[in-house]
Amino acid sequence: MKFGRVGAKSAQAWSIRGRIDKIYEDMLKHDGFVTAQKVKLFFLGVGVMDDTILKVFNDQNEHFKILVEKEERSQRTYYKYSKVYNHLSTFIKERYHSYDITFRELTGDFIREFDFYLRYHLQCSHNTVWVYMMPVLSLVKLAMKKGLIRDNPFQDYEISMEETDRGYILKEDVEKLMMCVPPHPRYGLVKDLFIFSCFTGLAYVDIKKLTKSNIQFFF
Repeated sequence: MKFGRVGAKSAQAWSIRGRIDKIYEDMLKHDGFVTAQKVKLFFLGVGVMDDTILKVFNDQNEHFKILVEKEERSQRTYYKYSKVYNHLSTFIKERYHSYDITFRELTGDFIREFDFYLRYHLQCSHNTVWVYMMPVLSLVKLAMKKGLIRDNPFQDYEISMEETDRGYILKEDVEKLMMCVPPHPRYGLVKDLFIFSCFTGLAYVDIKKLTKSNIQFFF
């Protein structure tokens, strides 16, 4: 048991040492000089850094939130971005023992490990992983446009949505449901909404937003 603990601590120490070495090399390459204090502050995340992935992500989410309040973007999409931000933040803390990480530190291993984290630690399905990865990949493209990095560190990473058989309901089943008389008025409302969805193709989230002003009569 003691050996296991020593091994875990040793692995963590090597992980921290590896990150410090990477910060040193990046600073030397991009800034031309390095000091111990500069590396320390950078590693601890002290001070304001404009080229960190979580800071840029948070700024994007705050901007998106304003658009949601103006009803120009979807609240559901904002919720998804916030959820991805939380997952990414937790991953960076657990894997890199830091509160944030710069775009210059990103490698192909980062995105593959985050993929693994979503699949096996959070038990996300493949398509959920695909949905969560899109904002992260977009952040890297944004960083390249801003000149924070020159090359895409995730260029070798590929993921696409998998087609799934979602099933369907037969016309006869819909007709049976229409003739059904639920035992409670609330169930009757649920039935009517489901039938309405069948004939209009509207998703539940869209039906939930419907108001009387959306309904028009044509003669």
